[in-house]
Amino acid sequence: KTDSDRLQNIPLLLHPIKRKDLWQTLLRVIGAQPSDTMPLGAKPLTQRWIRERGRYRILLVEDNIVNQQVAIHILKHHGYRYDISSDGYEALTLCNQFRYDCVLMDCVMPRLDGFQATAEIRRISAAYAKVPIVGLSALAFEEEKQAGLHSGMNYFLTKPVDPDELVRTLDEALHIEVPKEANGKKDAYQPSTKTAMLTLV
Repeated sequence: KTDSDRLQNIPLLLHPIKRKDLWQTLLRVIGAQPSDTMPLGAKPLTQRWIRERGRYRILLVEDNIVNQQVAIHILKHHGYRYDISSDGYEALTLCNQFRYDCVLMDCVMPRLDGFQATAEIRRISAAYAKVPIVGLSALAFEEEKQAGLHSGMNYFLTKPVDPDELVRTLDEALHIEVPKEANGKKDAYQPSTKTAMLTLV
């Protein structure tokens, strides 16, 4: 391809950048369908529930910079505290140093993948044997979910992850019971019964 062809494929945003335009561009970059109706799962939340979520510390393990930024935006918007790890080895180091309430684990990473990292995290301590781990993968095959189950993951979400589904999964994993009225709509929030959950055996 010529330089002109390559430039045509590079997303371009002009200042001032609107949040909706940025969101749609990020969706296109990660291969998701752009949507006018998915503003990062941003339904109005009361400060009470943002403070409630702020009690919990999430470890995001993700090697893709764009995916990191999307996940960070969702976590920040809903009040979660978080740290970031770019691979499985770094995640193990952080888990040995700090106590996390939940881990968001990308499955496909260089050096140490999410399945191996999950298995190692489970061996760190009694607390980490029970901490919720949410697997994230672009592969929706049953074999991928079974690999997550056997490695010790509790939940398994397929990329591109719907922001509302991610928040519902975190709330469910951390036993945060956000009432429907907290989001400003009668049907704005329901505990997820459709979440792809892997139950440890």
